Amino acid sequence: MAHPRKHSRLITVGGQVLRWHVDLNDDSADEKMLSVYPDEDPNGARLAMTLHNNTIPPSLVRRLILVGLRLGYVPHDRAKSLLIQAAEHVSEILHDYPRVILHNGVEYTWTPESRGGLHIKVRRSDSPKGQLLATFATLNPDQLNESFVSQAIDAALRQGWRPSDSGLDCYWLDAAQCSSP
Repeated sequence: MAHPRKHSRLITVGGQVLRWHVDLNDDSADEKMLSVYPDEDPNGARLAMTLHNNTIPPSLVRRLILVGLRLGYVPHDRAKSLLIQAAEHVSEILHDYPRVILHNGVEYTWTPESRGGLHIKVRRSDSPKGQLLATFATLNPDQLNESFVSQAIDAALRQGWRPSDSGLDCYWLDAAQCSSP
């Protein structure tokens, strides 16, 4: 069966032109199926995942494709269709991806990490081998924002975090310290 072109959008990832669309579940108002397939191959492999109450920006579609390719999705090989269901892969697509923040004129890369409880990891962008900052306590999903990350960076710097120094063990920051003045 050919993939639908109506109500779909194009996206290019790794030089491959793919098409994506969203199917709504008639039985569940908050459930959607995001599908990706090659643009010019009506019988190509399908990459899909189920979403619940998520907005679907192109950046989410791009993360789905990158994770799918890493897991063996081959767009032009029908036998390589893939449905992403494993919790760790879904979390990586929805939450655990790198973000950039400019804090006091310095660029930092931060990544939420959901394995072992939700926490963040922060590195100075110009020092990828510098000391890593990580929050020790389990966080709430609503804390995953730039304001919280800025507070964590400030607290860690006050307490001796050295983000430009390489070869140091990870600097662990208790979440309660992030809100202290």
